[in-house]
Amino acid sequence: MDNNWINILRSEDLYKVEIITQMLKNNKIDAVIINQKDSSYNMFGYSNLYVKREHVEKSVKLIQKHNE
Repeated sequence: MDNNWINILRSEDLYKVEIITQMLKNNKIDAVIINQKDSSYNMFGYSNLYVKREHVEKSVKLIQKHNE
């Protein structure tokens, strides 16, 4: 992944990251999940959400609005 992608969300709950990813995609923002959870125990590690640098500000605002 190149330097144009910025991590805007990190969570232990993959389903939360997937919900946010879908909301961003519905708003025409490319978003990618990198799942770094341990595949053996699924209780260790995080899922990270990345967006392109030019969409960071809009993405953060959408996430804040979603969490209200």
